[in-house]
Amino acid sequence: MTKRNLAQLLTLALLAALVGLIVYKKRAAPAPVESGPESAIWRMVDASRAADPEKYLACYGGEMERQLRQNYREMGAERFREYLAGTHRQIKGIAVSPPQMSSAGEGRIAVEYVYQDRNEVQQVVVRREGGQWKIVQVESAERIRTLVPYGTPVTE
Repeated sequence: MTKRNLAQLLTLALLAALVGLIVYKKRAAPAPVESGPESAIWRMVDASRAADPEKYLACYGGEMERQLRQNYREMGAERFREYLAGTHRQIKGIAVSPPQMSSAGEGRIAVEYVYQDRNEVQQVVVRREGGQWKIVQVESAERIRTLVPYGTPVTE
């Protein structure tokens, strides 16, 4: 066996071992598990930004879901999409606080929306329903006026 053939054989064996390792890791990896209670907030934000009514409505549970689905039927799909797209258009950032759990399957999360001229903090109640965290209650937003508007250049 020549040096060239030996080098090719070793390279091929190394590549086969790498492919085998990757396949093994993928099969051995656990199925993705939804993260904590705040995942309901992020799914809702993503669905709203994407103007996807079905994904947006799937983030809610209980009476809140029923009310939103009723709004969806009354508004129609196109107007509801426009509503979702417009909802987060002016938001510059979102901060989600760690959940304050009242029980194993329910908690309260403070969500702060950052706008150009103000911040708004909303308390959101989430509950585990059918293996997934859902938003079941949203309280009125508390407006916080900012001293320095978002995006103001920093001067020294």
